[in-house]
Amino acid sequence: FGHVTMMRKRNARDPFGSGSIDDGDDDNVIKKTIKSFDIHEKVKPSHSSSGGAQTGSKSRSGIFVTVFLIVVAVLVIWEESSIYFKPITEDFMMVDTDLTEKLIINMDISFYKLRCSEVSVDAVDFNGEQQIAVDHEIYKISRGEKDQDLGMYTKQSEMGVSIGETYLPPGYCGSCYGAARMKSDQCCNTCDELKAAFRNYGRSEKLTNTLPQCVRERKYGVLPDEFGCRVRGTIQVNKMEGNFHMAAGMSHPQQHQDHTHHIHHINKTAVQSYDLSHHINHLSFGSYFYPNQEFPLDNTDFIAPGLGNLVYYVQLVPTVYENRFGERAMTNQFSYYYHYTPVDTSQQHYKLPGVFFKYEFYPMRITYVERTKSFFEFLVRVFAILGGMYAIVKVSFAALASFSSGRSREAAETFNDIFA
Repeated sequence: FGHVTMMRKRNARDPFGSGSIDDGDDDNVIKKTIKSFDIHEKVKPSHSSSGGAQTGSKSRSGIFVTVFLIVVAVLVIWEESSIYFKPITEDFMMVDTDLTEKLIINMDISFYKLRCSEVSVDAVDFNGEQQIAVDHEIYKISRGEKDQDLGMYTKQSEMGVSIGETYLPPGYCGSCYGAARMKSDQCCNTCDELKAAFRNYGRSEKLTNTLPQCVRERKYGVLPDEFGCRVRGTIQVNKMEGNFHMAAGMSHPQQHQDHTHHIHHINKTAVQSYDLSHHINHLSFGSYFYPNQEFPLDNTDFIAPGLGNLVYYVQLVPTVYENRFGERAMTNQFSYYYHYTPVDTSQQHYKLPGVFFKYEFYPMRITYVERTKSFFEFLVRVFAILGGMYAIVKVSFAALASFSSGRSREAAETFNDIFA
């Protein structure tokens, strides 16, 4: 019996204080270590006869609150940083008094059923006079029935003239149409190269007469499978009201007393097949554009029900955009509406079949200026949000503690069990 008593005493406590033999003390050390991460001391209520006393302590549940606040702090800093580095755009309006600028028109229009020989770009000012001596870079690309590139490229040499000089785009490699014996990637860029390839392959050279390499060198007729035409390029005109158009017939100026008229000569029989159905790939006014600028006519289609006259009325708003580095872009915003009129050539008077873009300028200029927020403003916003969230959490705990201590001893003990 005496031996049993000694064994129980030894299990109770180490007399030299070298450590607890029970695992409970180890758990307490771990709990204290975890609780040390709690940045918010909760007010724990204790119910007594003299009233609800409140004591401050760290708790296990505070760890989750701390982790939550850290995650929220990271998200807030991330969001505020993205706002801080994103420039703020301020805008103001003034009367546009600068008339010395030039208007640059950028176009990219595909006609579904007009050959390139039937398409010419013309520019006319508000007086109806043809603008001939204007800087322009207009290129025409022949398209097939399925909108494929036929390899026929023409640069319009003069305003209002459908013919022009042929050219080859950068990186062009003409097809040999299966006549390349040695290499499948052989290029036949000229008519002579294509004829040589056909001759070496054993084909008749006459088969090359209707192929793009020989047609664009004006040695033989026209492309038999040309179905449409894509017109793209730029025109630089004076900054005044006017229009540019692609219309039927040959155009030329006609002198009348003290002014000049812009007229087109058309064949009433041939013009019946003039189909102005088209797709506008891009249309803009200006040389530089600001971020996210909208071009309302991009990727729009028009299918003509027959021979007709289509007019796009374009309202231009001169716009200046200055970024935070001091770089300025002179451009134009615009809105539009259009009007289509059927054309009956049997009448004595009728409108000219074609597509017209009539533009006019709004008298005011809009200026956009980018600016960035100050770093001090960024810090104030971050600290204000984080401080407010911490205060809300602290007030919520205090209110819950006061409410539970005032209810009953059971409510106080439940609060301690949850948040201890």
